[in-house]
Amino acid sequence: ALENTINRFEKIKGIIADTLTKSGESRTATVTRKIDSVFTHPIWGFSIFLFILFLIFQAIFSWSDVEAGQAIGLAASGDPSFIHFEVRKGTQAVDPTPYLSGN
Repeated sequence: ALENTINRFEKIKGIIADTLTKSGESRTATVTRKIDSVFTHPIWGFSIFLFILFLIFQAIFSWSDVEAGQAIGLAASGDPSFIHFEVRKGTQAVDPTPYLSGN
């Protein structure tokens, strides 16, 4: 009975060895580790973070200027058709006339 059990385990071990292959770390894990090592580097990680923040700041405040005469909205046709326009300084609504006359 013991010999039978040992033979079965040896046969199972052979089947597993034929079907299971062990290799090193997967390629995805390797790439992820490399990216992590760059972004979590004590010096370069912080520098890259600041550079990304700078790009976001530039995209919001420098690269997205509204030019004079540029369309910033559309009005639907209807009767009556209207657009709500408001100018604010801080949280206070102010008269938009000076801004519209070009002064």
